[in-house]
Amino acid sequence: MSGCFVRALWGDELIDRWADRPYEVAECRKRQPQPEPSVLVAFGRRNADMAREAGWEVILASEEPVVNLTGKQERNAGHYFGSYPWGITMYAHKFLAVAAALRAGWGEVVFLDLETAMLQPLPGDFWQVLGAGQRLQCPLYCYHNKRYKHHERPRTVASAPAFYCRDPVVMDECLAIAKQHPNCTEEVHMRLWMDRQTDGWKGENHYVSEGYQFPYHEKRHGMLISPLLPLFGNQNLKGWSTMRKQGVKAWQKYVDDLESK
Repeated sequence: MSGCFVRALWGDELIDRWADRPYEVAECRKRQPQPEPSVLVAFGRRNADMAREAGWEVILASEEPVVNLTGKQERNAGHYFGSYPWGITMYAHKFLAVAAALRAGWGEVVFLDLETAMLQPLPGDFWQVLGAGQRLQCPLYCYHNKRYKHHERPRTVASAPAFYCRDPVVMDECLAIAKQHPNCTEEVHMRLWMDRQTDGWKGENHYVSEGYQFPYHEKRHGMLISPLLPLFGNQNLKGWSTMRKQGVKAWQKYVDDLESK
């Protein structure tokens, strides 16, 4: 086993739009071209079965559909559409998913969001190029607002729709950072990990020359570095905007029903 592409599926009814996941997982698997080999890391038996029915090879990372990463008692389902279970961003599950794939025997992993599409065939040296860089590689991205003003290098983060990793310990360390900064996204957590490897931010050129830039994501708005090749890009799954509206209503009704009991 060498390199593979990983998608992840976690969640339950307390997370907004979870009811749309069967559609999303199936639509993602049907997309062409499809990067291979691809596996889906699932959390919870129901999510694993859903993925297998859609045709995915599945790695079960946990029996729990949403892992309690903080040890707190309160699920906090009513906060931000359920996306901060037990007081931490649910996107920290990406770290668990990549670590699970690596510990299952894959030597290196490119993580892809469900809506991240492959735009053209992979070059023959795809894995060799990634293997020459750092253990963790992410597209450098800048948010043009004040969202991250209270962190090192405000607004500049390690974007996460597609990223590379070959060491599960790196994911463990990113998870530890997530627990220190639970209200931030996984993009901030990975960026903080990288800054700690280089004793702080030393500029975009240093980020690229040291091998932290994932070189294969298209340069969409906010991306700071042009790709070597635009192999991957964000493309919403068919019907996504409609599902989003329906999902918000369904989630709100579910939480309202819980609070009324």
